[in-house]
Amino acid sequence: MTLSSKAKKIALIVVIVLASLAILGGISTGIYFGVATVPTTGIVMDSNNTPIANVSVTDGRNVVQTGADGRFKLKGWHKARFVTITNPTGYWTDKYYQEIDRKTDEYNFTLNKKNVDETNHTFMQISDTEINEKGVGDWFNHLKKQVEETNPAFLIHTGDICYEAGLKQHIVDMNSENMGIPVRYTIGNHDFVNYGKYGEQLFEDLYGPVNYSFDVGNVHYIVSSLAYGDYPAKYTFGDVVTWMKNDIAKVDDNKKIVIFNHDVCRDETGMVLKSGTQKIELKKEGVIGWINGHLHYNFINDYDGILNISTTPLVGGIDGSIGGVRLVEIENNTIAKTYMRYTDYVPESSELGYAWQKQLSGRNLYTDPQLVDNKIYVGMMENDYPRDPVFACLDLNKDGKTIWEFHTATSIKNNFYINDGVVVIQDSSGIVYGLNATNGSKLWETDLQLITYRYTLHGIIGEGDKVYCGNSRFVFCFNIKTGEQLWKTNFGKGEPSPYKMQIFGEQLIIGDNWRAYYSLNKNTGKKNWTLDKWINAQASAFSYKDNIYLLNSGTILQINPSNGKILLEKEIKLNIGGEEHGYNFNVGSIPIVEGNIAFIGTNDKGVIALNMDDLAVKWECHTGDNMIYATPYSGTGSQGIQATIVIKGDKIYFGAMDGNLYVIDKNTGNKIDTFKIGSSILSKAILGNSNNQEFIIVSDFEGRVTRINLNADGTFAKQII
Repeated sequence: MTLSSKAKKIALIVVIVLASLAILGGISTGIYFGVATVPTTGIVMDSNNTPIANVSVTDGRNVVQTGADGRFKLKGWHKARFVTITNPTGYWTDKYYQEIDRKTDEYNFTLNKKNVDETNHTFMQISDTEINEKGVGDWFNHLKKQVEETNPAFLIHTGDICYEAGLKQHIVDMNSENMGIPVRYTIGNHDFVNYGKYGEQLFEDLYGPVNYSFDVGNVHYIVSSLAYGDYPAKYTFGDVVTWMKNDIAKVDDNKKIVIFNHDVCRDETGMVLKSGTQKIELKKEGVIGWINGHLHYNFINDYDGILNISTTPLVGGIDGSIGGVRLVEIENNTIAKTYMRYTDYVPESSELGYAWQKQLSGRNLYTDPQLVDNKIYVGMMENDYPRDPVFACLDLNKDGKTIWEFHTATSIKNNFYINDGVVVIQDSSGIVYGLNATNGSKLWETDLQLITYRYTLHGIIGEGDKVYCGNSRFVFCFNIKTGEQLWKTNFGKGEPSPYKMQIFGEQLIIGDNWRAYYSLNKNTGKKNWTLDKWINAQASAFSYKDNIYLLNSGTILQINPSNGKILLEKEIKLNIGGEEHGYNFNVGSIPIVEGNIAFIGTNDKGVIALNMDDLAVKWECHTGDNMIYATPYSGTGSQGIQATIVIKGDKIYFGAMDGNLYVIDKNTGNKIDTFKIGSSILSKAILGNSNNQEFIIVSDFEGRVTRINLNADGTFAKQII
């Protein structure tokens, strides 16, 4: 039987097409064509040349285990570049992978035995360091100190090292040898670079495989690739899921699993990975944690026993989260505790002289305390776990005695609303609570189901019996008495920030960090206009002479309130001694206008007074250096004011990131008095009078609420306690 001429042509075409696809696939993915399609073999042994059984070995897709003789055999995979072992419990090596080479007959691994029980252990996470050819920054000293003090089992970097220069430098500055502990890296989206034949090539050249695993104690750790980035990826998401499924299949039933990735789980609430016919139900497979960076936020969500943990860079988060490193404590095979160690943060006791001080559970971030009927209301946040942040009502005249506390599901990270005996608070997971202001009993509760990482840092605002909640993507209006939803708006996208929603006349102004500002009709939720501009929506909008003003990095924008058009954009600078310097306005405070002067907090040079008629700086008042870093990419030498200032007569009062409370001359900016609180202050102080005694109340990052009485001249009355 012979093929017809037509059939021969078809067969030839098919062969040519298949060969072309194979060759082009090899070129586009940068593989050594045909090398990894043949079996690879080897042996795993300890330093005494004793074979080690049941060690998982992979080529990036297939996973096998060593036999009693320590030997393994992999059938091969066309994209394979490495043979990689899973470091088993009780052993460690930095040489856990070898590149596949035509000339190599066997891939043998020698593991060093650990003489320590790591059933209970701690690991440290950092993320998004984004360095360049100059190397690591001041934050590295903090990192080294934390490693020395806590001695974690290993340090994991969850991606965005960043770009070609950063990738080449980071491994020199931070590796197992110079850190004194095992160091591992995860690939981030900015680590897919235009180098070689595919996006991951430089990472693989320097750091090894993008998908690998290791065991410590009774936990199996998986490091996984995004499968996408700035340049085309060699390994697809399907490749990642297939490898991970094969890897998990070899995990001992007594071990639990923690996954490291640069981004949140693609199914962030269901925690199920799917690709084609492949599916991994993380809960059923014993996953207890998904740990990532990428977002530059601090948050922890608990999804049916899986902790979804995001950690900000050491130099401050995009959303205003505080920069630092994260420690995770493992007890047996559970996440017993996780907590942040904030960069350069060394809290101190307040100086003596305050009237009283109350310690609450959690930390105050951007939540302004409020004083109503001799009761102080204040909310707390916590980036640690287990967490117990509270919303508290304190008695002004009984040394801050707790009247009641309400425990929210997650942190309170920004402003709340009180009116007509009702307190409305919103936690960072998007749950809104209506509480009885007298006794703290819950009147109503609603989960906003925010979707976008189920996370918000926005400050809510109210007017009369209406309260406006949500984040930069979803905005809601509720009746404060009943919790009835009056309207809802969805912008389709959104990035969190410490922005506080603002009402100007009939308009509700929403800030979407890095993206836009929106104006909504406060009665209907209908969009009036959009200012679509790359903008740092940290500081809240403010108004002057019927125009809206926005701050963006070092500039001020004047906005037409009727259509959102930019009328004026100007970089703000001050000339001192013939030299001009600018400002960083990426802070969470609200500028305050009195007359024609706006008093504005900065991240780098304290407070400035800005003449709104000519946009000239009248004066600036510097503070000490920040104790913590909230503004994105801030660092040593920043002098930040995240707290909205308070004006009384000819004086201005505000708390600073240096841990001090200030009173300054409104007209000159000269410092009149200071009071050392001992921890950064990111929220507005309260000025008040009770029983003919003037006082100021401030809530700090340590979770303390402090009352300080004032002298007749407005300075701090430092009484003997």
